[in-house]
Amino acid sequence: MMKKRTIIENTKKEVNLTDKQSQEVINTIFDTISKALIQGENVKIRGFGTFKITNYKERNGRNPKTGEKIVIPAKRVIRLNVAKDLKNEIQKNH
Repeated sequence: MMKKRTIIENTKKEVNLTDKQSQEVINTIFDTISKALIQGENVKIRGFGTFKITNYKERNGRNPKTGEKIVIPAKRVIRLNVAKDLKNEIQKNH
């Protein structure tokens, strides 16, 4: 599993930045994406994919253990539609 720290380290090496500069760049990118999603905007990164917000309405459901009827609250979910090129690369390297 890759963590944020690994992304910062890789960016630092690839672009020849200081640790602090690399951290600022990565944090700015993540913050920008987060703010756009919070505002309901889609975020498209060519060659990577598109982050989209999907809205689910409140609905009726059942507790699978007890069979009791419950109300499932409305929610917003982030989805990532992976770019075709990236999908193909992942399949090649499987």
